[in-house]
Amino acid sequence: AFPATEKVGVITVMVDQVANHVKSCEDAEVFENTNLEVVQSHGAGKIVLSPWQPVTKSKTLENLDEEAESFFTDVFLQSMGENNFTNKLTSVFPEFRYFVDEGDGVVEQIRKQAFCAMLCLFWLASDRQEDFTRGQAVSDQLTEQSWSSLQSWLKPLLADCEFSNVHMVCACIMVRAVCSIPKFRQQQAPGLSEPREVMAHVLEHCPKVFPSYMRLEEDFRLVVRRVLEHDFNLQQFLDVESPPACLTVLKELVKVDEDSDDSPEEAKDRLFISMASCFLSLAGSMAGQSQEGSL
Repeated sequence: AFPATEKVGVITVMVDQVANHVKSCEDAEVFENTNLEVVQSHGAGKIVLSPWQPVTKSKTLENLDEEAESFFTDVFLQSMGENNFTNKLTSVFPEFRYFVDEGDGVVEQIRKQAFCAMLCLFWLASDRQEDFTRGQAVSDQLTEQSWSSLQSWLKPLLADCEFSNVHMVCACIMVRAVCSIPKFRQQQAPGLSEPREVMAHVLEHCPKVFPSYMRLEEDFRLVVRRVLEHDFNLQQFLDVESPPACLTVLKELVKVDEDSDDSPEEAKDRLFISMASCFLSLAGSMAGQSQEGSL
């Protein structure tokens, strides 16, 4: 029990979940990096495991990678319906289980935005213009010409038979969303609030809490990490709030590192991954109001 204070008496804390975790945990790294929190209610509380826990087993990541490959094969062959897609998202992207609402609606809105960003990818990959635009006002709906232009721009993503670009874009979306969860930031990046700083810190110190990131090949993880360390705020840029600062971030992203094997072609690839993931996140940003189509 915690000692009494002027405002609160003695608080009895239940530790049954932690005790069970201690008994069942067989991985020293997982045990050492277990994330805990105290949940208090009516003078009592319990220590519970936070939703985000490191994934260290290579077999788990391999199975997740195989599941993602099968998932996107069905998506790009247009053999998967929208209901099936949404039902499988949480399994393919375990990070969706991290969005535990705390009663203020903030976390739930972040979850809906990430979910809708994934739906936007599904609609684009399945060439479902009507679904993509079904939530848009008739007078503002995306035209067929604009839809064709969008498909053409995203061709490196939509025509990627090995899905490497798709996996990197999705990893960017998930890391960006999870790092927006207030409690996650408090636990994993204490003292930091600027989004790029939070993502850079987490990907350096505790990347294993992101299985969708860790299942990527090392070269692809490096691309995602560099993209998020120089994350572009597309909304801010479109609102003309601070174009010079936004463009400075992009300039750093595409800067070729002459001390490594970096190349202009790789810099171009980073720019595409950044723009594609930012576009999808922006397209799903109004999901708090409705998931019936994109922004």
